[in-house]
Amino acid sequence: MSKVKYYYDSETLSYRKIEYKKGRKFRIFALSLLGMLLSGFLLLLLYINLPYIETPKEIALKRELGNMELQFELINKKMKEA
Repeated sequence: MSKVKYYYDSETLSYRKIEYKKGRKFRIFALSLLGMLLSGFLLLLLYINLPYIETPKEIALKRELGNMELQFELINKKMKEA
């Protein structure tokens, strides 16, 4: 539960309780919900596109695989000629 907040009223020289409008809680709730939905949507898009994002290690492994396949083809050509 939140603390009760007061402000100083200089006309009456006393403290008065701060009273918020009724729609303030709804607005805070709606903005929080909107923020959560937006961040959830962005994380979902990232999760869906994650298989298409290649890490540097994957790029290096693909390059190495391509080199190995080329070397294998060259060795097969030499074997057929011999």
